[in-house]
Amino acid sequence: MPPSLEYQPRIQEVIDRYRRWWDAADPLKHLVITVPSSWNHYEWSLGINVRSPRPMSEYDFHRDEDSFEFIDYRLGLIEEYWREKLRWNVDDDMIPCTKVFLGWAESACAIAGTEPHYGVQTSYMAPLVDDYERFDYDRLVFRGDSPWMGILERSTRYLMDKSHGRFLVEARIDNITPSDYAHACRGPQLLTDFIDYPEGVHRLMDVCTREVMRYIEHSYQIVGDFEGGLPCTWEGGFWVPGKVIAHTGDNVSDLVSGNTFQEFLAPYHGRLAEHFGGSVFGRDASSEQLWSQIPRIKGIRAYKPRNMGNYRIDEHVLRRLMEATQPLPLFVEVFSLDEFERFRAVCAEFAGKVTFIVQCQNAEAARRVIDTVRQMG
Repeated sequence: MPPSLEYQPRIQEVIDRYRRWWDAADPLKHLVITVPSSWNHYEWSLGINVRSPRPMSEYDFHRDEDSFEFIDYRLGLIEEYWREKLRWNVDDDMIPCTKVFLGWAESACAIAGTEPHYGVQTSYMAPLVDDYERFDYDRLVFRGDSPWMGILERSTRYLMDKSHGRFLVEARIDNITPSDYAHACRGPQLLTDFIDYPEGVHRLMDVCTREVMRYIEHSYQIVGDFEGGLPCTWEGGFWVPGKVIAHTGDNVSDLVSGNTFQEFLAPYHGRLAEHFGGSVFGRDASSEQLWSQIPRIKGIRAYKPRNMGNYRIDEHVLRRLMEATQPLPLFVEVFSLDEFERFRAVCAEFAGKVTFIVQCQNAEAARRVIDTVRQMG
């Protein structure tokens, strides 16, 4: 491991703390990532609502020049965050990492060998599965030589060339789960198929789970590991051990009942998580119907509830969430110092581990928060 990275001079100490935090037997319970409040409009991970220089539909990502231009633009944005943290000179647990992002559909298209359809800021894949019984499921098989896998691999290597000694690069795997791939392949009709064609859904989910595993394995080989683990851009930047999937963001699960989730989605999340030694389940905080289900899924190592839209976690919601998900470690977003005081009081009521992601106005506020978390142990 390098003694430091340009954007994280204390990388060795930070990785050591993450190793302890992920070890259930280690007494270290709390970590903290501080985020400049001014940064929030970039959504931290640059995954959502980041304006591009021109509509994404005007890019031809088959041309490396267009892909690299888009990557350079986004890298410039996240470097603003890292430079601000350097100026603060605080000893928190931020891991400086970024990833290739060319819209939300690129991973599904890389697996299926199809083309994404672009709008202004995002993309989608046209559904492929029109009939569960007659469909040729070989069309969903991952092939490492698909055009979009090539685009992602060249783009990732381009970003890695820029990263040496400066920051880390995450594999582009955080936008694809078995149910996300199934939804891309079937379209919105999947949501009624849970009732109308349950056997067909299970067959599709079985195929999608297998092929998502193969895609993730291939993607991991591109970036390699960092100190026996992997970085993740979400929540300001963190680290997971081994091949643990650092963000399993199942968008379908927000739209189904707890019973539907348990029958049709959770078993496949469990297969995926166990295959890679675990996963961090990340979902919108409004999905309260899932909370009690998540700790029952084999292989889930932690939970990341996300404040989205007009639904925000307050201390009352946090207490209900922790009651339902203990003993899973949590990543908890905090938007002010007052909120931090209320949230840490709730967390103190429970035995589970917590990483706080706290917005701070300045370095002085960040240092106070970090000192408090270190004292919490």
